[in-house]
Amino acid sequence: MLLFANIETILPRLSQVFAISQEVEDFILNSGMILAIFGILLGTTLLFLNGFFLLKFRNHARAYTMDQQENHLNAGFENLNRYLILSTAVNGISIISTFVGIIILFFTA
Repeated sequence: MLLFANIETILPRLSQVFAISQEVEDFILNSGMILAIFGILLGTTLLFLNGFFLLKFRNHARAYTMDQQENHLNAGFENLNRYLILSTAVNGISIISTFVGIIILFFTA
């Protein structure tokens, strides 16, 4: 949040280091802030869901260890499955966006 609060003072220095044009600076100051905040909120939500599924798995695994009832084990593995699916999707999106960024930088340089 401190970065967003001081973006007007940080952005000119970053534009000198990374040779950012004035159009890109204007985009970052206007629409880019909304896009960045949306990305941060989406990432926070995904991290929260992953943590929630892992905690549910841990609780069910602990209950299975104490009670030896298989319904706890089944519910735990269902939560672990949700965690793994969500993690795989997030990692896939990250890999694709990284490759797209590299390709864009390669062809525009």
